[in-house]
Amino acid sequence: MASLTPSEISDDRSANVIAAVTTCLCLATIAVALRVLARRMMKTPLGADDWMIFTALFFNAVYATSTLVLVRFGLGRHQITLEHPVSLAKSEISTEVLYNPAMITVKFSILLLYHRIFPIPKFKLVLWAVATFTFCYTVAGTCVVIFQCVPVRSDWDPSVKPHCVNLDAELITIGVLNSLTDFFILALPIPLLWRLHSSLAHKIQLGGMFSLGGFVCITSIVRVIAVSSISLTDGSWVNTYPAIWAYVETSIAVVSACLPTLRPIYKYALYGKKGLSQLPTSGDSNRPELTKSISPWSKGQVAKEKEFSRLDSGNEVTRSEEGMSESV
Repeated sequence: MASLTPSEISDDRSANVIAAVTTCLCLATIAVALRVLARRMMKTPLGADDWMIFTALFFNAVYATSTLVLVRFGLGRHQITLEHPVSLAKSEISTEVLYNPAMITVKFSILLLYHRIFPIPKFKLVLWAVATFTFCYTVAGTCVVIFQCVPVRSDWDPSVKPHCVNLDAELITIGVLNSLTDFFILALPIPLLWRLHSSLAHKIQLGGMFSLGGFVCITSIVRVIAVSSISLTDGSWVNTYPAIWAYVETSIAVVSACLPTLRPIYKYALYGKKGLSQLPTSGDSNRPELTKSISPWSKGQVAKEKEFSRLDSGNEVTRSEEGMSESV
């Protein structure tokens, strides 16, 4: 590392990290709290997608704590000034590992939301396929982070000769896969919504509601760009902004996953109690009309349409007919 001037030695970005982490953690917590409030307003029980977002918020909070521990050990300052470089190196590995469960639980929450909304067997198979793919590359990425250098001790002990993988390539690959799955998951319900026998305005309204999750796609791309600048030379200083954007991505993911579920709050904010009176208060009755739809995921389907009744405040579509013909 090149010699630093006295002014450069005093550089400190730790305040940036602390501000970003605390702000984003608060936003994620508020989003989940509003999601629960929306459920209570409509007297709708919590679903598997809600419990999964609680899990995501838990991992997000642990990830935030781990990032702040990095700050305690020197993240945001030049490496030459560090007092606890070994502790920083150990904490970096645990923080990188925590990123993966923080992200995958959000994706699972969204997929579970779709699973509850659209009672279409073939669409559910697609959801399971996406979930399996996401799980597999997440596990692979976690293993690479832990065993990026073998033996693992070489990450913090310079006396141990390491055998390392190209960590930059791995981080970028995982980042790109995250971005691609974000876009794919965001687009999954669009064909179903577009084929509804409903007005164009209603289709746009529903599509816009689900597209609110697109915010995480933007932060995911920004993170991939930030990760490409990661360096092992003066890493505690150079890698500050990649660390910030990694945490911002997980927090915005939680917020984006909650936004489509906040319809009762939107209604109340725009129309007051009158807006709430137009929404269901319990059970599966009185949901916004979706009328009839033929699943675009079933080719060669016998000409019997599935009838969807209504979409409630929790965005759940149910069949009003038990019997349905499946393609063979």
